Amino acid sequence: MKEINDRIKQLRLNEGLSMKAFAEIIGVSAGNVGDWESDKRVSTPSSVALQSIARNFEVSLDWLINGQESISVEGLTQDQIAKIKHYIDNLKKDPH
Repeated sequence: MKEINDRIKQLRLNEGLSMKAFAEIIGVSAGNVGDWESDKRVSTPSSVALQSIARNFEVSLDWLINGQESISVEGLTQDQIAKIKHYIDNLKKDPH
C-alpha cells in the first residue's frame, strides 16, 4: 500500500518537477521534499504544506493523507446527487 511519501513523489514526478521546483511551488525547501519522499527518514509535511500541495496540484487532502479520492458534489442539485448515489448503488450490485 502506498504511503504519503509515495503519493507526494508520484505527484511530483507526474508533474515533471524537480524537488526544488516542487518545493518552490508549495513554499518549502527542497530538503523538506526530499525528507518526505525518503523511505529512510520519518518526516511528514505540515498541515500547511499539505494544504499547499492539495491547492496547487488540485488533489484532495484525502488522497494525500489516506490514498483515497473524494468526489466533490459542490454545485450539484440534491436531485443530481441522488441520481449519482443510485447509479453507484447499481454498480455495486452488478458483479460484472
